[in-house]
Amino acid sequence: MKAWVTQVALLFGSRVVQTAMRTVLAPTLGFIYFHGRASGLLDKGLLLSAFPLGYLSTQLLGGWAADRIGPRVVITLALSMSVLSLLCCTFSRSVTELYWCNVGLGVAQGPLFSAGMAYLSKWVPSRKRSFATTMLDAGTTVGSLLALPLSGALAAWLGWRATFVAYAILSAVFVAAWHFLSSDTPRECRYIGTEELIMLTSNVPSPTARGGTSGGGKLGFKDY
Repeated sequence: MKAWVTQVALLFGSRVVQTAMRTVLAPTLGFIYFHGRASGLLDKGLLLSAFPLGYLSTQLLGGWAADRIGPRVVITLALSMSVLSLLCCTFSRSVTELYWCNVGLGVAQGPLFSAGMAYLSKWVPSRKRSFATTMLDAGTTVGSLLALPLSGALAAWLGWRATFVAYAILSAVFVAAWHFLSSDTPRECRYIGTEELIMLTSNVPSPTARGGTSGGGKLGFKDY
């Protein structure tokens, strides 16, 4: 498999995992009890609003950080923090605590979209860009298709806390795979072939080639 295809597959997996982590709450709401009392309708609405609040707060930060320190690091940190936030949910003793843990999950995942697009721009030739972005969108859809039915089934079988733990463990496995297989640029990749490296170097615009600035500055729109 070509290295750039592996990177697209990793980004696809990232979208599947991040979508599954943020989707797990909705199907398990009917199984969430605190002090012997089920969550009411107002509680459920409040809990479902927590993730978007956190997500909105770090979207712009994600793009800025990807330009400064590289998208690979941003994605690694964001996914790792998402796993920790998911585990935090399992220790919640009230609706309020679960709410803030889900706000934290949103904060952790806010940078992922912009960082993913920045990562993609460094790896995929222009003629393959439509395919790659479609794969990223498909990852979101696949994540929802898997998580929505599976979360409810696991919660009915194991309980909602164990379901969150299971998702956190599976996500952590993916984070480890991402860390070892991903690279910010083709030149940094350990398993890319010489022929593919030459092809990508000549077909994927570098930040300093045009419209950008050297020294980690922001990219111009025409770089994409």
